[in-house]
Amino acid sequence: MTTFLSICDAIEHVNMVSGTALNSILLHFIHRFSRKDLGEYKLFLSAFASFDIFLCFLHWSVAPVRHNVTVFAKPSAFIQRVLSYGSSFCVVATCFWENRHITRMYVSMFTVPFGTLNINFLYRYWSIKNPVRLMFFSKRYFKLFLLMYAFSVYSFWHWLSWWGTAGELDEPATVKARAIYLDKYNKTIIDGWLIVEYWVRNYISNSASN
Repeated sequence: MTTFLSICDAIEHVNMVSGTALNSILLHFIHRFSRKDLGEYKLFLSAFASFDIFLCFLHWSVAPVRHNVTVFAKPSAFIQRVLSYGSSFCVVATCFWENRHITRMYVSMFTVPFGTLNINFLYRYWSIKNPVRLMFFSKRYFKLFLLMYAFSVYSFWHWLSWWGTAGELDEPATVKARAIYLDKYNKTIIDGWLIVEYWVRNYISNSASN
């Protein structure tokens, strides 16, 4: 099991490095060699690539680890760990300021590309079915609308993680998670966890607050 986790950890690091490198090359090609007739699509490609690079750096800085398996180990002030026990799944982020909002922000950031991908599909769809509508992408109000759409995707998942992963201090799933974390990592966590208890009293649960 340790070997498998080590392989997963190595693949994860390769993915971060290659993602940063390839998106950086894409940005260079966009701004150096792209044609003018690409129009606003060049701007959106740059935004997509830049956000992917941001996510790679965010993931690297948070340094998620599984059961203390860290290939290419490095110190980090912000560590994310995953615990799975019984019918519960828990994500714990420990840093100088343990707070569940920070964990939710980190988790929700990775849902933004799903929204930006829809923008990409919309541009391609209009370029084939109705090219006249591409003019909207050059309008400031439409760009603001697209920006708000991407932010709404992030906000929705942030709210969903708040609503579905309560994990209050006195709840059984939280008590067990804190005990397991103390036993495994010799550290008492005060905050910073997201817990989903998906099977409670023989019923599917939508949150840890039961």
